Amino acid sequence: GVTSDYGIPAAATGQNNVSLGRAALHTLTTGDNNIAVGAYSLYSNTTGDTNIAVGGASLRYNTTGYGNIAVGDGALSNNTSGISNVAIGAGAGHGLTTGNNNVLIGGYAGSAGMDGNIVLSTGNGTVRFQHDGTLWTSATPISTTGLILPTCPKILPLKNTSLQK
Repeated sequence: GVTSDYGIPAAATGQNNVSLGRAALHTLTTGDNNIAVGAYSLYSNTTGDTNIAVGGASLRYNTTGYGNIAVGDGALSNNTSGISNVAIGAGAGHGLTTGNNNVLIGGYAGSAGMDGNIVLSTGNGTVRFQHDGTLWTSATPISTTGLILPTCPKILPLKNTSLQK
């Protein structure tokens, strides 16, 4: 793989890995198909496969988690073994350590213990919309005035701040 400045260890046997940034993929052993761009991104990854980390310290403490995408400084930084998470935004998914199948968008979106959630937050982590696998919730009432919406029985009608799946 491609490496720079204390990147992938020479003894690593993982294949098709790319590291760009100080100590990116620094402890890799057998993980394959990882991309780490940014200082300390995927730093602790040892056997995790197919992770993408873009931003300083993104997926920093991931060791065995796989199939994760973290974009933004500190995105999914505390994930250790969670799988198939997507976090976009500075600090998005920062509190998640082992959660699976989450989509977290916005600065500091998401929290510990999440599985199968979709979270949209503002830059300071205030949740605006969240789906927990069963129910949509909103921080403020949703207005559909003037909107042209599809006729999808799973999300319509939008009448209040909670929507049943």
